[in-house]
Amino acid sequence: MIGRDSQNEIIGRSASIGLGIIMSANVSCVLVGYFIAGKTTAAMSLELIVPILYALALADIGAGFIVKSMLLKPLYSLTASVDWEVIGKVITKTSIVLAALCSAPPLYGLLLVLLGGEYNHLIGFVIISLVGFMLLRPRVRDLEKIRQV
Repeated sequence: MIGRDSQNEIIGRSASIGLGIIMSANVSCVLVGYFIAGKTTAAMSLELIVPILYALALADIGAGFIVKSMLLKPLYSLTASVDWEVIGKVITKTSIVLAALCSAPPLYGLLLVLLGGEYNHLIGFVIISLVGFMLLRPRVRDLEKIRQV
């Protein structure tokens, strides 16, 4: 079993990398959306596009659960003793992939603002992104499932 200090170090490092990716994407989209909000006119009715993009954002978060289990599955099936650096690389890679998945919803909100939608929708997509990463981020319990010989 990996020591508790090593587990906390691995999770802390990967979570900070993922959070950096999420926050930079969210802040970029919010700033760009803020400066262009109200300057565009809706060329078409957005009544149908808004729910579709919200459903797509939630589907991205749902797909994150499947991707997370697929990326961590090789760690759970190991039978030999594994170096914690290898485990750290897999957890960090998983965190980066999940952060990329969770960075997509703010882009959908920015697309709505570009199409003439309301700025409030962009904030809704940012909230979906942040909550999604908090649900998907690697945790210590993910490392506790690893069998060590």
